[in-house]
Amino acid sequence: MAGRELLKSEKSRRTTKYLLIIAVLCLAFSIAFILRAYPIKYGFYLNEFDPFFDFRATEYIVNNGYGPYLEWHDYKSWFPDGREIAETSQSGLHLTAATLYKIFGMNMSLMDFTIWFPVVIGSASTVLMFLVVRAITGSTIPGLISSLFFAVSPAIIQRGNLGWFKSEPLGLFYGLGGTYLFLSALKDKKYKFLIPKAIFGGILIGLAVTSWGGAQYFVIPIGIFIIVLGFVSKDLKNNLIVAVLFTASVILVAGAFPRPGMSFVLGLPGLLLMTSTLFLLVTTIVRLKSSERRATLKTAIILGIFVIIGMSIVVGGFYKVPSFRYLNAINPFLSSENKLVESVAEHFTPTIVDYFRQFSILIIFAGLGIWLSFKNKNNTNMIFALIIGLTGIYISATFARLLVFASISIIILSSIGIYQSIRAITSIRTEAEQTLTTSNKSGAKSQKNMKLKKQFLPYEGFAAILIVMLSIPMVYDANTN
Repeated sequence: MAGRELLKSEKSRRTTKYLLIIAVLCLAFSIAFILRAYPIKYGFYLNEFDPFFDFRATEYIVNNGYGPYLEWHDYKSWFPDGREIAETSQSGLHLTAATLYKIFGMNMSLMDFTIWFPVVIGSASTVLMFLVVRAITGSTIPGLISSLFFAVSPAIIQRGNLGWFKSEPLGLFYGLGGTYLFLSALKDKKYKFLIPKAIFGGILIGLAVTSWGGAQYFVIPIGIFIIVLGFVSKDLKNNLIVAVLFTASVILVAGAFPRPGMSFVLGLPGLLLMTSTLFLLVTTIVRLKSSERRATLKTAIILGIFVIIGMSIVVGGFYKVPSFRYLNAINPFLSSENKLVESVAEHFTPTIVDYFRQFSILIIFAGLGIWLSFKNKNNTNMIFALIIGLTGIYISATFARLLVFASISIIILSSIGIYQSIRAITSIRTEAEQTLTTSNKSGAKSQKNMKLKKQFLPYEGFAAILIVMLSIPMVYDANTN
């Protein structure tokens, strides 16, 4: 009887937990939907110029099919010679929107469907943000916190609201989905789950870069993380399988599309992904045949050889230098060499004020998250949090439009920082409450007992301060709340 009651209680607790998770995710989705649909008060239209072209390209697929689209030479887009649409456009957005419209469009017009498209996709991304952070931390609470922050992030809402039928919302959706599956595959031990996750994760990242050029950013932290796995991973064989399948899927999908095609495969992101996977392969062979101490030294030597070979190729002129905007993302100071770049509003270099207005108090918790990621470096996924956090903030220093990457980074890091703060408060309070309960049962009210009661005040005060701090962005600054 006792066993049955215990099993029933455990089942009830799990059910309650899952219901709470679903409730918070529904709340995050609802908030994200309302905020992204807010521009409807100005009218139900496509927003800006580019969405009209993307609508027209999607309409062409719906009316003519996928084959004709890939061969479409449009004379209305560029006078007088026209241009090849599939080779010069974000084909992933057009193909995905047309496919979803055929499945879920029902009696809705394509125009209405594309107006709502960024709202729905952007809101659904809150769930993927939850999954990514949960895969990193192994805990549900920071994932739920991150989904709520993602729902209200100004930088992400600005480039994914009603009528913004452009590449960013879908690129972020695919990028976050692929990142989650990659991290989840690394944690799995069974091949029947590991292999499909790695392949499908790579396919999503491949679709991301075909939908949005900026989605190539997701390859950077993943590539660096694969290199780090060569040093810290204890399950090299499974990680190597994941890296190989993931990389192959990304390369095949991205290379199969006219854009980015081979420019991605032979560009910096593609080469980083393939080189990091090759490095992990060589490292796995070396570490399996060496002692732990010698393996680390040999791994460092191998990495040095890879770096020297790469630098030699670049310096020797054997590698084609990427376009200015990609070089500028690597070296933000290049913006000062061409004032024409900053003449475009979205290419303006963000300042400290921009970061504070966008992220406010989360910057402090993100700093705490960085420290905690350093402290918990035995958890390899926490290393990934550190990598994606620092690279996202670094990349965003180039253009104001890239603050979406800083948003993802700061959301991940601040969620970790806030969760650990709450965890520290609740654990200490629980210990104090248990001690008080034991003391009260025995009838002994000592000075130590009174001291523990006084300790509750600072913890309750800290909790109140935490709530106030997180409420600051709602009232200050008045122009961005």
